[in-house]
Amino acid sequence: MLVFTNADFEAQRNRFDAPLTIQIVSKGSVLDTEMDEHFLVEATTIRVNHVFLNEWLDTNPMLCYPPERFGLTEEEYDRKLKKREARRKALEDQVIEDLMIDRTQGSFAMERIVAELFTIVTMRKEPEIP
Repeated sequence: MLVFTNADFEAQRNRFDAPLTIQIVSKGSVLDTEMDEHFLVEATTIRVNHVFLNEWLDTNPMLCYPPERFGLTEEEYDRKLKKREARRKALEDQVIEDLMIDRTQGSFAMERIVAELFTIVTMRKEPEIP
């Protein structure tokens, strides 16, 4: 996957043979304190190209049609759903790797906001702050 600046992203955006491409639109963080615990919440907004968006939409876990609609058995349908979940996880893993996010340090969420914009939020517990 490629991470581009604005001009480069626009140049790559409409190519039919373009690879998965993202552009970082904004980043921000806040230190949230509740009682004696401190959490660092980081948010990143990205813009994606049509290749990424098509893959994201195609791996939507909410696209759960009855197996009979496709003439599939329950086992075949379960295999199809597991493949879809694996593709979605691979896509998320690519974004995490390219944005250098450490998924082991806390929680992670990636959601489509509107059109080709996504927000990635990470939250991790911080050590005691003096």
